[in-house]
Amino acid sequence: MVAGAGRTAQTEGMLRAAQRATAVVDAAALEDGLRGLDDAPTLFPLDSALARVGREAGLLLYGPRAALLQIAHPFIAQAVADHSRVLADMQSRFRRTMSLMYRLTFAPPAEAFAIARALHARHDAVEGTLTAGSLRLPAGTHYRANEVEPLYWVAATLWDTSLLFHEQVLVPLTPAEKDAYLADTRRFGRLFGIPEATQPPSWAAFQDYMDRMLRGEVLGVTSVSRQLAQAILTPPRRAAAPFFRWARAFGAGLLPPTLRDAFGLPFGVAERALHGASLRALRAIVPRLPASVRFAPAWHAARARAGLAPPPGPATRLAPRVALWLTAGRAPVSPRPPAG
Repeated sequence: MVAGAGRTAQTEGMLRAAQRATAVVDAAALEDGLRGLDDAPTLFPLDSALARVGREAGLLLYGPRAALLQIAHPFIAQAVADHSRVLADMQSRFRRTMSLMYRLTFAPPAEAFAIARALHARHDAVEGTLTAGSLRLPAGTHYRANEVEPLYWVAATLWDTSLLFHEQVLVPLTPAEKDAYLADTRRFGRLFGIPEATQPPSWAAFQDYMDRMLRGEVLGVTSVSRQLAQAILTPPRRAAAPFFRWARAFGAGLLPPTLRDAFGLPFGVAERALHGASLRALRAIVPRLPASVRFAPAWHAARARAGLAPPPGPATRLAPRVALWLTAGRAPVSPRPPAG
C-alpha cells in the first residue's frame, strides 16, 4: 500500500474482492454441463484413470486432508458453518461427501445426474457473508456455494488428495496417466456445472493451479476454519479416540506445512515417527488386500452391472461400514437421488 493513499489493508482487500470474477453455476449452466455425458452405460469406464484411482477404499484415510484443504477456503468454511449441522456431526458431512464421490464416479448416468441436480439445488440456497476471511476474501464478502471458484476448489482437493494416496501408498502414475486422470476429472467437473474450458488442461497446469492457490491470497485459515477442523478431528466416542489420535498425527504430515501450522496441528518428533511408520504399513498392507475389501462397494456394484462379477458380498459391504462407524459414530447415510 502506498503511504498516504488513505486505504487500509482491509479496504484494499475488499476492492480486490469486488473485482474478482463471480461466475455462478445456475440451473441452465448445470444442464449445459450434463448435456452429452450420458453417451455410455457409466460416466467413467472401469478401465478409465479416474475409476482406477477412485476405486480405492483407502482414500478414506486421506479424506481428512481434503476436508482441511477445503475449509481453508473462507467461502467453504463459512458455508459449512452457516448451513450445516456441522459442529454436532462434522464426521457425518465428511462421510456423505466421500460416499457421494464414490457414487458419482461409478453410478449410471441417470443416477449421477439426479445426484448432481439435487446437490445443485441444495447449494443454490447456500449463501451468506464471511465473518472472517483471507486477503482476497475479507470479512464482509458475500459468498455463494454455487460459485465456480469454490466449487472447483472442493473438487481439486479431492483430485490432489487421491493422487497423493496413489503415489504414496501404491504405484505412482506416469505423466501420461496423470494427464488421462485430469481429463476424466474435467468430465467429472461438469456434474457440478463447471465448464471444461475453465479447468486446467493438463496435470502440469493443475499442479500450477494448486501451487497458486496454496501460495496465494484466496485461502486463509480463519477462526471458523479452525473450529471446523477441531470438529473433524474430535472423536465422536471414546472407543474412537485412538484412531483419531492417529488420524491427527498422520493427517498433519499430509498437509502443506503452512496450512498445518495455521490449523495448529503439531508435527514434532513423535508425529513424524508415527506418520512415517503409517506410510510404511499402508504400503505393505493395501496392495495385498483382497479386492473385496480394498475396493469401494460402488466399484464392485459397477462391475456387477457390467456383468463382470456378482453383486458385492457381505465382506465388501461391511468393511467400509465398520470403518465409517468408527470414524463417524453413526451408520453411514447414503443420500438418495430424488424420485422421478
